[in-house]
Amino acid sequence: MAVLDDEFVRSTGYRGYPGIYHNGAVVYDHNGVVLRMCKFSEVFISEFCQYVISRELQRSVVFCDMEDTYMLCDDSSQMTNILADVDVYTLPTLVDTADLARKNITLIIVGNGEIMTKQAHLQCNVDYVMKEGSFGAWDVTPCTVTKAEGLNVLLANYNATGSDCGFIGNGTNDIEAMRLCHISFAVGNAEPGVKEHAKYTLHETNNSGAFHKTMELVYGVPCD
Repeated sequence: MAVLDDEFVRSTGYRGYPGIYHNGAVVYDHNGVVLRMCKFSEVFISEFCQYVISRELQRSVVFCDMEDTYMLCDDSSQMTNILADVDVYTLPTLVDTADLARKNITLIIVGNGEIMTKQAHLQCNVDYVMKEGSFGAWDVTPCTVTKAEGLNVLLANYNATGSDCGFIGNGTNDIEAMRLCHISFAVGNAEPGVKEHAKYTLHETNNSGAFHKTMELVYGVPCD
């Protein structure tokens, strides 16, 4: 919602609900009621922070809940472009391990994947899920969280399934949802390997009217 101004909210009535956030870790219904929140455990956060601090990786890790972003140091320069790519322009709040353990952390952004994969006691797709982002960064969510899982939770709340839903996306974090939905589109500038998982591929990019084109193709709805 960071990129949607007040005029958009007034004209559409959409305030971010219903919505699926943090790659499926957090799901809201149309009233803003939380249907699902998968957060990292206090033990996971404490042990992860210990690893990050012991190897002086604090500048390459951002922790997120639905209220704010956080770092274990006051130098966010290495993460500025990464955060801007997901429309976060404010400086992360400086916290310590104890602060983080008390929060509902549902997403961790790491500057490079080895921060996770070199932790031998953690297993990808068991203890956490990694999805590739921009600028070499990775999104990390709890356990086996995906957008498809989150979408299933949202659809079930309305007695619907993937057969009743369409999806449009561009990233590796969209692949499972593309497979789930009866109709799915990959935008023209989708990341490598993503298009093959969508039912259809658009020529238009996410910055040149891809959603507009999808609405015309599926519903015949003009979006001028």
